[in-house]
Amino acid sequence: MKRPIPVTVVGVLFILVGVLSTGYHVLEFRVHPPTWLMAVGICAVGVLAVVAGLYLLQGQNWARWLALLWMAFHVAISVRDPMGQLVFHSALFILFAYILLGREAREYFRQDETGVA
Repeated sequence: MKRPIPVTVVGVLFILVGVLSTGYHVLEFRVHPPTWLMAVGICAVGVLAVVAGLYLLQGQNWARWLALLWMAFHVAISVRDPMGQLVFHSALFILFAYILLGREAREYFRQDETGVA
């Protein structure tokens, strides 16, 4: 089955956000140096976004769950930020869940489980 366009868009967005946010935070580390553990955690979150995006594009079922967990994590950490960020992350989570758990995506990701290409 051909990859649904919405899945492609979500996968590419995850890759871009992972790369750009990691780059931004690494540059920010020069101005506001974090603890070693915080720096590793921030970079790991960015890498997980890239991994989720790459494997979404390859049709790996586990990647859609990683992407949704990544987004849920951002909703959770947005609770301490201004209300606008919480609303934005929540809306994205709902949109991505709709796309990644919808019928078309389920059929696409089912290929991974059945081995049928």
